[in-house]
Amino acid sequence: MDPASDSELNTTLDGGTPRIALVELLDSDGRVVQSLDVLRWPVRIGRALDNELVLHDPHAAAHHATLGIDSHDALVLTAGHSRNGVRLGPHGTRLHLAAGEKTTLPPLIKWRIGQTVLRVRTLDDPLPDEVAMAVSPDGPPRWATPALVGGALAWMGATLWITNNPDSTWEAYIPPLLAVVAAFVLWASLWGLASKLFTHRFIVGPHLRVVLSYALVATATELLLGMLAYMFDAAWIARLRGPLALIIGAAMLAHHVRLVAPAHPRRINAIVAGLAALSLGIGMAFQWQRSDKLLSDTHLSTLPPPAWRLVQARPPADLIDELHSLEAPLLARAKKAAAKDNEP
Repeated sequence: MDPASDSELNTTLDGGTPRIALVELLDSDGRVVQSLDVLRWPVRIGRALDNELVLHDPHAAAHHATLGIDSHDALVLTAGHSRNGVRLGPHGTRLHLAAGEKTTLPPLIKWRIGQTVLRVRTLDDPLPDEVAMAVSPDGPPRWATPALVGGALAWMGATLWITNNPDSTWEAYIPPLLAVVAAFVLWASLWGLASKLFTHRFIVGPHLRVVLSYALVATATELLLGMLAYMFDAAWIARLRGPLALIIGAAMLAHHVRLVAPAHPRRINAIVAGLAALSLGIGMAFQWQRSDKLLSDTHLSTLPPPAWRLVQARPPADLIDELHSLEAPLLARAKKAAAKDNEP
Protein backbone atom coordinates (compact mmCIF):
# COMPACT_ATOMS: atom_id res chain seq x y z
CA MET A 1 0.00 0.00 0.00
CA ASP A 2 1.23 3.50 -0.84
CA PRO A 3 2.31 5.32 2.34
CA ALA A 4 0.34 8.38 1.32
CA SER A 5 -2.92 6.44 1.26
CA ASP A 6 -2.23 5.08 4.76
CA SER A 7 -1.82 8.47 6.47
CA GLU A 8 -3.74 9.48 9.57
CA LEU A 9 -5.28 12.94 9.08
CA ASN A 10 -7.08 15.29 11.47
CA THR A 11 -9.99 16.70 9.43
CA THR A 12 -12.28 17.85 12.25
CA LEU A 13 -13.43 21.46 12.00
CA ASP A 14 -13.25 23.44 15.28
CA GLY A 15 -16.76 24.66 16.06
CA GLY A 16 -17.40 25.89 12.55
CA THR A 17 -13.95 27.44 12.06
CA PRO A 18 -13.58 28.17 8.33
CA ARG A 19 -11.03 26.30 6.29
CA ILE A 20 -8.10 28.50 5.25
CA ALA A 21 -6.19 25.90 3.23
CA LEU A 22 -6.16 22.24 2.28
CA VAL A 23 -3.20 19.85 2.35
CA GLU A 24 -3.68 17.07 -0.20
CA LEU A 25 -1.89 13.72 -0.44
CA LEU A 26 -1.57 12.51 -4.04
CA ASP A 27 -1.08 9.13 -5.65
CA SER A 28 1.17 8.37 -8.62
CA ASP A 29 -1.48 9.55 -11.09
CA GLY A 30 -1.99 12.87 -9.34
CA ARG A 31 -5.33 11.95 -7.78
CA VAL A 32 -6.10 13.10 -4.24
CA VAL A 33 -6.28 10.11 -1.91
CA GLN A 34 -6.73 12.03 1.37
CA SER A 35 -6.77 15.65 2.51
CA LEU A 36 -6.35 17.73 5.67
CA ASP A 37 -8.39 20.85 6.46
CA VAL A 38 -6.07 23.63 7.66
CA LEU A 39 -7.76 25.79 10.34
CA ARG A 40 -4.70 27.69 11.55
CA TRP A 41 -0.97 27.98 10.90
CA PRO A 42 1.53 26.43 11.39
CA VAL A 43 0.87 22.82 10.33
CA ARG A 44 3.45 20.28 11.46
CA ILE A 45 4.01 17.14 9.36
CA GLY A 46 5.74 13.92 10.38
CA ARG A 47 5.29 10.48 11.93
CA ALA A 48 4.94 11.69 15.52
CA LEU A 49 1.41 11.78 16.90
CA ASP A 50 1.65 15.41 18.03
CA ASN A 51 1.73 16.59 14.37
CA GLU A 52 -1.34 18.05 12.73
CA LEU A 53 -0.63 15.77 9.76
CA VAL A 54 0.56 12.31 10.80
CA LEU A 55 2.21 10.20 8.11
CA HIS A 56 2.80 6.45 8.12
CA ASP A 57 5.62 6.80 5.59
CA PRO A 58 8.70 4.97 6.99
CA HIS A 59 10.91 7.46 5.13
CA ALA A 60 9.45 10.40 7.08
CA ALA A 61 10.99 11.69 10.31
CA ALA A 62 9.13 12.33 13.56
CA HIS A 63 8.84 16.07 12.82
CA HIS A 64 9.75 16.23 9.17
CA ALA A 65 8.46 19.63 8.01
CA THR A 66 6.31 22.60 8.98
CA LEU A 67 3.95 24.65 6.85
CA GLY A 68 3.30 28.29 7.73
CA ILE A 69 3.00 31.79 6.32
CA ASP A 70 5.38 34.76 6.45
CA SER A 71 4.67 38.44 7.01
CA HIS A 72 3.48 38.80 3.42
CA ASP A 73 1.00 35.90 3.78
CA ALA A 74 3.15 33.76 1.46
CA LEU A 75 3.17 30.02 2.09
CA VAL A 76 6.49 28.87 3.56
CA LEU A 77 7.78 25.30 3.96
CA THR A 78 10.42 24.67 6.64
CA ALA A 79 12.34 21.39 6.70
CA GLY A 80 12.84 19.64 10.04
CA HIS A 81 15.59 17.30 11.19
CA SER A 82 15.51 14.25 8.92
CA ARG A 83 17.75 12.01 6.85
CA ASN A 84 15.85 12.39 3.59
CA GLY A 85 14.93 16.06 3.70
CA VAL A 86 12.14 17.66 1.66
CA ARG A 87 12.18 17.76 -2.13
CA LEU A 88 10.18 20.09 -4.32
CA GLY A 89 8.63 19.08 -7.61
CA PRO A 90 6.54 15.99 -8.47
CA HIS A 91 9.64 13.78 -8.63
CA GLY A 92 11.76 15.65 -6.12
CA THR A 93 14.27 16.89 -8.66
CA ARG A 94 13.99 20.66 -8.35
CA LEU A 95 15.16 21.54 -4.85
CA HIS A 96 16.32 19.63 -1.80
CA LEU A 97 15.81 21.20 1.62
CA ALA A 98 18.08 20.27 4.51
CA ALA A 99 17.14 20.65 8.17
CA GLY A 100 16.14 24.19 9.11
CA GLU A 101 16.02 25.50 5.54
CA LYS A 102 12.96 27.37 4.31
CA THR A 103 11.44 28.03 0.92
CA THR A 104 8.38 29.80 -0.40
CA LEU A 105 5.97 27.42 -2.09
CA PRO A 106 4.61 28.49 -5.48
CA PRO A 107 0.86 27.96 -5.91
CA LEU A 108 -0.19 24.31 -6.30
CA ILE A 109 3.38 22.96 -6.48
CA LYS A 110 3.88 19.33 -5.55
CA TRP A 111 6.51 18.40 -2.98
CA ARG A 112 7.68 15.15 -1.47
CA ILE A 113 8.43 13.75 1.96
CA GLY A 114 9.91 10.29 1.58
CA GLN A 115 7.48 8.48 -0.72
CA THR A 116 4.58 10.80 0.06
CA VAL A 117 3.63 13.47 -2.50
CA LEU A 118 1.79 16.50 -1.10
CA ARG A 119 0.22 19.70 -2.36
CA VAL A 120 -1.24 22.71 -0.56
CA ARG A 121 -4.29 24.57 -1.84
CA THR A 122 -5.21 27.96 -0.41
CA LEU A 123 -8.22 30.19 -0.97
CA ASP A 124 -6.17 32.45 -3.26
CA ASP A 125 -4.84 29.68 -5.52
CA PRO A 126 -6.34 29.43 -9.02
CA LEU A 127 -8.62 26.46 -9.54
CA PRO A 128 -7.49 24.33 -12.50
CA ASP A 129 -9.97 23.84 -15.32
CA GLU A 130 -12.11 20.74 -15.37
CA VAL A 131 -10.38 17.90 -17.22
CA ALA A 132 -12.40 16.05 -19.82
CA MET A 133 -12.83 12.33 -19.12
CA ALA A 134 -11.05 9.88 -21.40
CA VAL A 135 -14.37 8.05 -21.77
CA SER A 136 -17.39 10.33 -22.10
CA PRO A 137 -20.03 9.76 -19.38
CA ASP A 138 -22.73 9.69 -22.05
CA GLY A 139 -20.69 7.32 -24.20
CA PRO A 140 -21.06 6.75 -27.94
CA PRO A 141 -24.42 5.85 -29.54
CA ARG A 142 -25.73 2.42 -28.68
CA TRP A 143 -25.37 1.31 -32.26
CA ALA A 144 -21.62 2.16 -32.41
CA THR A 145 -20.27 -1.12 -31.01
CA PRO A 146 -22.70 -3.43 -32.92
CA ALA A 147 -21.98 -1.47 -36.11
CA LEU A 148 -18.22 -1.91 -35.66
CA VAL A 149 -18.61 -5.62 -34.90
CA GLY A 150 -20.86 -6.04 -37.93
CA GLY A 151 -18.42 -4.15 -40.13
CA ALA A 152 -15.48 -6.27 -38.99
CA LEU A 153 -17.42 -9.52 -39.55
CA ALA A 154 -18.65 -8.35 -42.96
CA TRP A 155 -15.13 -7.45 -44.03
CA MET A 156 -13.76 -10.76 -42.81
CA GLY A 157 -16.60 -12.64 -44.52
CA ALA A 158 -15.96 -10.83 -47.80
CA THR A 159 -12.25 -11.63 -47.56
CA LEU A 160 -13.02 -15.32 -46.98
CA TRP A 161 -15.48 -15.33 -49.87
CA ILE A 162 -12.82 -13.95 -52.23
CA THR A 163 -10.03 -16.28 -51.11
CA ASN A 164 -12.04 -19.51 -50.70
CA ASN A 165 -13.09 -21.84 -53.49
CA PRO A 166 -16.56 -21.25 -54.97
CA ASP A 167 -17.81 -24.62 -53.71
CA SER A 168 -16.73 -23.98 -50.08
CA THR A 169 -19.31 -24.79 -47.38
CA TRP A 170 -20.25 -22.81 -44.27
CA GLU A 171 -17.58 -24.74 -42.33
CA ALA A 172 -14.94 -22.69 -44.13
CA TYR A 173 -16.48 -19.43 -42.84
CA ILE A 174 -17.76 -19.99 -39.29
CA PRO A 175 -14.50 -21.01 -37.48
CA PRO A 176 -12.42 -18.06 -38.81
CA LEU A 177 -15.19 -15.59 -37.99
CA LEU A 178 -15.55 -16.97 -34.45
CA ALA A 179 -11.77 -16.84 -34.03
CA VAL A 180 -11.71 -13.17 -35.05
CA VAL A 181 -14.51 -12.33 -32.59
CA ALA A 182 -12.75 -14.22 -29.78
CA ALA A 183 -9.45 -12.45 -30.52
CA PHE A 184 -11.08 -9.00 -30.39
CA VAL A 185 -12.94 -9.77 -27.16
CA LEU A 186 -9.82 -11.22 -25.52
CA TRP A 187 -7.76 -8.17 -26.55
CA ALA A 188 -10.36 -5.76 -25.16
CA SER A 189 -10.73 -7.79 -21.95
CA LEU A 190 -6.98 -7.69 -21.28
CA TRP A 191 -6.99 -3.91 -21.66
CA GLY A 192 -10.08 -3.82 -19.44
CA LEU A 193 -8.09 -5.58 -16.72
CA ALA A 194 -5.33 -2.99 -17.12
CA SER A 195 -7.94 -0.23 -16.74
CA LYS A 196 -9.23 -1.92 -13.59
CA LEU A 197 -5.70 -1.99 -12.20
CA PHE A 198 -4.92 1.68 -12.83
CA THR A 199 -8.31 3.46 -12.88
CA HIS A 200 -10.33 1.00 -10.75
CA ARG A 201 -12.88 0.68 -13.57
CA PHE A 202 -13.29 -2.48 -15.64
CA ILE A 203 -14.13 -1.05 -19.07
CA VAL A 204 -14.28 -3.36 -22.07
CA GLY A 205 -16.60 -1.51 -24.46
CA PRO A 206 -14.26 1.47 -25.12
CA HIS A 207 -11.27 -0.82 -25.71
CA LEU A 208 -13.36 -3.03 -28.02
CA ARG A 209 -14.41 -0.01 -30.06
CA VAL A 210 -10.78 1.14 -30.26
CA VAL A 211 -9.42 -2.14 -31.61
CA LEU A 212 -12.33 -2.58 -34.06
CA SER A 213 -12.02 0.98 -35.37
CA TYR A 214 -8.28 0.84 -35.92
CA ALA A 215 -8.47 -2.67 -37.42
CA LEU A 216 -11.03 -1.49 -39.98
CA VAL A 217 -8.95 1.61 -40.76
CA ALA A 218 -5.78 -0.47 -41.19
CA THR A 219 -7.53 -3.00 -43.45
CA ALA A 220 -9.16 -0.28 -45.55
CA THR A 221 -5.85 1.58 -45.88
CA GLU A 222 -4.03 -1.53 -47.02
CA LEU A 223 -6.74 -2.30 -49.60
CA LEU A 224 -6.84 1.29 -50.88
CA LEU A 225 -3.06 1.53 -51.30
CA GLY A 226 -3.00 -1.80 -53.13
CA MET A 227 -5.76 -0.64 -55.45
CA LEU A 228 -4.00 2.66 -56.18
CA ALA A 229 -0.72 0.86 -56.86
CA TYR A 230 -2.49 -1.43 -59.35
CA MET A 231 -4.53 1.31 -61.02
CA PHE A 232 -1.57 3.66 -61.58
CA ASP A 233 1.17 1.02 -61.92
CA ALA A 234 3.03 2.64 -59.01
CA ALA A 235 4.80 0.03 -56.91
CA TRP A 236 6.00 2.66 -54.43
CA ILE A 237 2.41 3.17 -53.27
CA ALA A 238 2.14 -0.50 -52.27
CA ARG A 239 5.42 -0.22 -50.36
CA LEU A 240 3.81 2.34 -48.05
CA ARG A 241 1.44 -0.27 -46.62
CA GLY A 242 3.96 -1.55 -44.07
CA PRO A 243 4.91 1.83 -42.57
CA LEU A 244 1.29 3.00 -42.49
CA ALA A 245 0.23 -0.23 -40.76
CA LEU A 246 2.92 0.40 -38.13
CA ILE A 247 1.72 4.00 -37.63
CA ILE A 248 -1.92 2.91 -37.30
CA GLY A 249 -0.93 0.19 -34.82
CA ALA A 250 1.05 2.72 -32.76
CA ALA A 251 -1.94 5.09 -32.73
CA MET A 252 -4.17 2.25 -31.52
CA LEU A 253 -1.71 1.36 -28.77
CA ALA A 254 -1.53 4.99 -27.63
CA HIS A 255 -5.33 5.17 -27.55
CA HIS A 256 -5.52 2.05 -25.38
CA VAL A 257 -2.89 3.36 -22.97
CA ARG A 258 -4.63 6.76 -22.72
CA LEU A 259 -7.78 4.96 -21.58
CA VAL A 260 -5.73 3.12 -18.95
CA ALA A 261 -3.78 6.20 -17.77
CA PRO A 262 -5.86 9.26 -18.73
CA ALA A 263 -3.77 11.62 -16.57
CA HIS A 264 -0.73 11.55 -18.90
CA PRO A 265 -1.95 11.82 -22.54
CA ARG A 266 0.96 13.89 -23.87
CA ARG A 267 3.59 11.69 -22.25
CA ILE A 268 1.91 8.57 -23.62
CA ASN A 269 1.69 9.99 -27.14
CA ALA A 270 5.36 11.02 -27.07
CA ILE A 271 6.57 7.63 -25.80
CA VAL A 272 4.51 5.62 -28.29
CA ALA A 273 5.53 7.92 -31.17
CA GLY A 274 9.18 7.53 -30.23
CA LEU A 275 8.90 3.74 -30.09
CA ALA A 276 7.09 3.67 -33.44
CA ALA A 277 9.79 5.84 -35.05
CA LEU A 278 12.51 3.62 -33.58
CA SER A 279 10.79 0.45 -34.83
CA LEU A 280 10.31 1.95 -38.29
CA GLY A 281 13.95 3.03 -38.44
CA ILE A 282 15.24 -0.38 -37.36
CA GLY A 283 12.99 -2.14 -39.86
CA MET A 284 14.14 0.10 -42.71
CA ALA A 285 17.78 -0.44 -41.74
CA PHE A 286 17.39 -4.24 -41.83
CA GLN A 287 15.49 -4.00 -45.11
CA TRP A 288 18.32 -1.91 -46.59
CA GLN A 289 20.84 -4.49 -45.41
CA ARG A 290 18.89 -7.31 -47.07
CA SER A 291 17.87 -5.71 -50.36
CA ASP A 292 19.46 -2.25 -50.62
CA LYS A 293 15.95 -0.78 -50.33
CA LEU A 294 14.34 1.07 -47.45
CA LEU A 295 10.90 -0.44 -48.00
CA SER A 296 10.08 -4.01 -48.89
CA ASP A 297 8.36 -4.98 -52.13
CA THR A 298 4.80 -6.11 -51.54
CA HIS A 299 2.42 -7.85 -53.89
CA LEU A 300 -1.34 -8.03 -54.07
CA SER A 301 -2.86 -11.38 -53.10
CA THR A 302 -5.78 -10.76 -55.48
CA LEU A 303 -5.83 -8.59 -58.61
CA PRO A 304 -8.70 -6.20 -59.40
CA PRO A 305 -10.44 -6.36 -62.80
CA PRO A 306 -8.24 -5.17 -65.70
CA ALA A 307 -10.78 -2.44 -66.49
CA TRP A 308 -9.77 -0.65 -63.27
CA ARG A 309 -6.23 -0.11 -64.52
CA LEU A 310 -5.85 3.53 -65.58
CA VAL A 311 -2.40 3.37 -67.22
CA GLN A 312 -1.81 2.12 -70.71
CA ALA A 313 -0.52 -1.43 -71.00
CA ARG A 314 3.04 -1.77 -72.25
CA PRO A 315 4.17 -4.31 -74.89
CA PRO A 316 5.86 -7.60 -73.87
CA ALA A 317 9.17 -6.32 -75.21
CA ASP A 318 9.38 -3.86 -72.34
CA LEU A 319 9.08 -6.74 -69.87
CA ILE A 320 11.90 -8.61 -71.62
CA ASP A 321 14.13 -5.52 -71.51
CA GLU A 322 13.45 -5.07 -67.78
CA LEU A 323 14.29 -8.72 -67.17
CA HIS A 324 17.64 -8.23 -68.92
CA SER A 325 18.34 -5.21 -66.70
CA LEU A 326 17.92 -7.39 -63.61
CA GLU A 327 20.91 -9.56 -64.50
CA ALA A 328 23.63 -7.15 -63.33
CA PRO A 329 22.17 -6.38 -59.86
CA LEU A 330 21.42 -10.06 -59.27
CA LEU A 331 24.99 -11.03 -60.13
CA ALA A 332 26.31 -8.27 -57.84
CA ARG A 333 24.11 -9.49 -55.00
CA ALA A 334 25.22 -13.10 -55.53
CA LYS A 335 28.86 -11.99 -55.52
CA LYS A 336 28.31 -10.06 -52.31
CA ALA A 337 26.66 -13.07 -50.65
CA ALA A 338 29.48 -15.36 -51.76
CA ALA A 339 32.08 -12.98 -50.35
CA LYS A 340 30.24 -12.89 -47.04
CA ASP A 341 30.12 -16.73 -46.94
CA ASN A 342 33.89 -16.89 -47.48
CA GLU A 343 34.67 -14.55 -44.61
CA PRO A 344 36.48 -16.27 -41.66
